[in-house]
Amino acid sequence: MERSLPIFKALTETDEATTNHWWWYGALAYCLKDKRDPDYEEALRCLDVAIAGRGKNIRSGAYEFNRAICRIHLSAKHPHKAWDAQISSDLDAAKRSPKFADIIKTDPTVQNWFQQARSDQAASPDRSKLT
Repeated sequence: MERSLPIFKALTETDEATTNHWWWYGALAYCLKDKRDPDYEEALRCLDVAIAGRGKNIRSGAYEFNRAICRIHLSAKHPHKAWDAQISSDLDAAKRSPKFADIIKTDPTVQNWFQQARSDQAASPDRSKLT
């Protein structure tokens, strides 16, 4: 998938990107997220574009699940309640799909984040002070 990066980057820079941006930005995001040295910041940006282009019609939850994964990996840079709420919102949207509901139950990245969030909540019940 990593070898596809130049192709998807080029596609997002074409005039046709305005009509196909959800596919091309989504594919570029997956490449960036899943490469050997992930670029979660850029993958997150591309997923935001893909989701905005797709609109509220969530078909599979794949974009939201992958955006949550990116945000989880970036959460050390964003230790505040609003960031956690965005992760939760994405996971809730992804859970609407039975496939992603099952994945979320077993994905180690998500499960570790849930555990960390619970322990942070127990240590500091009023996380709003961290915003």
